[in-house]
Amino acid sequence: MGRLFNKNIAFKTLESVVEKGIKCFDTADVYQGQNSEIAIGNFLKTRKEKPFMITKSGLQLNPHTREGYTEENIRSFINDSR
Repeated sequence: MGRLFNKNIAFKTLESVVEKGIKCFDTADVYQGQNSEIAIGNFLKTRKEKPFMITKSGLQLNPHTREGYTEENIRSFINDSR
């Protein structure tokens, strides 16, 4: 069974790593059921300087086939990540 997602711990973790000089976050739409992207997005709303974001998308595609990576789907994945 996976760990429960804790918004306060996520925020404190993000705050700590930014204070230590981390300037890039890497996440994906499937990490913690999108809670990772949501937590990072909420954190970035509180910051004047924004770390660089990398996210993988389309990982929830089912079935996960090449044909599913249409322009429409990719645009939808990106918008969901935002």
